[in-house]
Parts: sequence; structure tokens; C-alpha cells
Amino acid sequence: MKYTIINVMVVISLLLLMTGFKPVESEYNKGFKVGYCEGWKDVKGKWAICPYPPYPAYPTYPRVSTSFRDGFIVGFKKGTKAANNN
Repeated sequence: MKYTIINVMVVISLLLLMTGFKPVESEYNKGFKVGYCEGWKDVKGKWAICPYPPYPAYPTYPRVSTSFRDGFIVGFKKGTKAANNN
């Protein structure tokens, strides 16, 4: 009985891991990703393929982590800088 419960728990844990569990992403992070890609495309051209964006730094005052727009602005600047350096 003891091993059956453990086996069931292991199977359930594996199924949860395989379902693609994704942590909740803040609006700032979403904006950063979109802004980074748009900044890259602004330099490289409309049809350029965007690279995977770096993880954004925690926003400093007066930017807030709940603002999509703040993340977009920071991401756009970093995306254009990265595209110009490439």
C-alpha cells in the first residue's frame, strides 16, 4: 500500500512537469520581450527574426514591474542597442 501511494505521487508529479508548467510572467517582462523584438526589428528591418531576449533587470524607480509600457520602453532601447552592436 505504501509503495502504491508513492508511485501514484511520482506519476502525478511527472505529469505535472510534462504539461509545460510555466510560471506567471509579469506585465513588465512581457513588455520587455515585445519591446526588445520591436527594437531589433527597428534596426534590422521589418522581416528580421528576433533573437531570444535577455532576462530583464528589475525595474528601477520610477518604472514599475506591473507596467507593460515601462517594460516595452526598456526592452526597445536594449533591442536597438543589441541590433546596432551585432
